Amino acid sequence: AYVGYGTVAGCLVFTAVGCLCSVRGTLCQGLALLAMGASTLLSVLVTSQGGLIAYTVLYNAISGLAVAACGPAAREVVPTQMTVHAVGHLYLLASPASAIGPPISGWLYDATQSYTLPLVFGGVILVLAALLILIVDFRIWLQRRHSQQHQRVFSTSSSAQMIDVVRMETSL
Repeated sequence: AYVGYGTVAGCLVFTAVGCLCSVRGTLCQGLALLAMGASTLLSVLVTSQGGLIAYTVLYNAISGLAVAACGPAAREVVPTQMTVHAVGHLYLLASPASAIGPPISGWLYDATQSYTLPLVFGGVILVLAALLILIVDFRIWLQRRHSQQHQRVFSTSSSAQMIDVVRMETSL
């Protein structure tokens, strides 16, 4: 039940914040994965059942945010008509990690008789994925900033040309 509560809360929070603030989907996706990785790395410090429940709710709230940000993030990377395909490919690329991760974590637990190494392994993978997405987000931000500056320069120069044309016509 705690997993479901956290996931629903994360989806609702992202939807509310995304609609009100028009937050970039790739930025939310990257930050959510970074928070998931950090919380997984910090989960090795949890020693009580209450702490484990709190971690579970927090992790799944962040996971819900990441799931809700998936569509907007895909829409930023590909043309709008290809968004559905991009989300499908995203899940296709994520599925091998979901299939291979648990056996690797189980093997790490069997080898060390501790959950610390599997949790650190999972946290590091999430942090690396977050860094890749944040690099993509930064490139998208740079491209938009460059195109906005280009549009501003173009519109300013065309306005100046129109003023020059009007001046020439009135002087004749």
